[in-house]
Amino acid sequence: MDFATAPPPVFNPPIPYMGPIPGILQDGDMIQIKGRVLPQCNRFHVNLQCGTAAGHCDVAFHFNPRFECPGYVVCNSFENQRWCSEERKHEEPIHKGETFQILILVQNDVYKVAVNDKHFLDFRHRLSLSKVNTISIDGQVEVVCLRFIKNQFLPGAPPGILNNAAHMFPAPAANPAGCMFPQPTAANPAFAFGPGNPGAPMFGPTAPADLQVPFKARIPGGLFPSKVISLQVSVKPSADSFVINLKPANSSDIALHISARFRSEQAVVRNSFIQNSWNKEERSLAVNPFAPGQVFKVTILCEPLSFKVSVNERQAFDFKYRYQPIHQIDELQVQGDVTLLKVLF
Repeated sequence: MDFATAPPPVFNPPIPYMGPIPGILQDGDMIQIKGRVLPQCNRFHVNLQCGTAAGHCDVAFHFNPRFECPGYVVCNSFENQRWCSEERKHEEPIHKGETFQILILVQNDVYKVAVNDKHFLDFRHRLSLSKVNTISIDGQVEVVCLRFIKNQFLPGAPPGILNNAAHMFPAPAANPAGCMFPQPTAANPAFAFGPGNPGAPMFGPTAPADLQVPFKARIPGGLFPSKVISLQVSVKPSADSFVINLKPANSSDIALHISARFRSEQAVVRNSFIQNSWNKEERSLAVNPFAPGQVFKVTILCEPLSFKVSVNERQAFDFKYRYQPIHQIDELQVQGDVTLLKVLF
């Protein structure tokens, strides 16, 4: 099956959020949530539920981190208008003000939850998977991306997806019972997670600590269809221009060059630099989505055939791939008259 038919991700949804889960949940399906806990957060929750009537429909899985002292996580279900027996884990896998990635793996008997690439807990099914059709997220959090990875799409996925899926969910014989993800070992250096390691997991949220411009950082795992890169930039009031590049780290080639210009011309120039030569520029835009003295969120989504770029959650332009294969594109650069406020891979 073509990976292009996989359910589309949801970017920057408003919180509280409620939306459909594509298809019927099956063994091997995954739900990925990338975001940030707000500094003032007391608690937030993710519900996998049976319908859209908030407060009235059954909830198959309620995942509820609480930021008290000490912090803990409550899991539960809601059935026939009543909360059932709580399961508590007295650990705090997510902290206020920090980015996070929650990955929920659906299995026939349990939901397995990993937080920031580490197995955190299991929650055994209390309601039938066939009834679960909605996800809701509420609380003091920002969500950058919500993605549904249907098990049946993995066989048609590009190599980058397959390699990382095998990495995240190895065969049972190679994976100790109760451990959802393999741990870094000397025998498996590719599992040593972190920026600059091409073997880093595809779902791990990476937020580089040093955002000084000019900025350069490795993209863990490289690019692949469904990969999202999110930046928040503050354009200086006296800005002349700034540049965002996506490129292979071991080459002078540039797969995507975005040049926002203000003084000499009002334009956003898109191009690529391949084999020591600039290719044909693309300039046509009804309006320059950037302006000096303002803050912008730039989201770059890798689709099967092109980059899709949005600015402040509005589609700005597409740019067809000129550099192939895209999994070799593993470096982000930001240059020019901007202050970089946030980067998420």
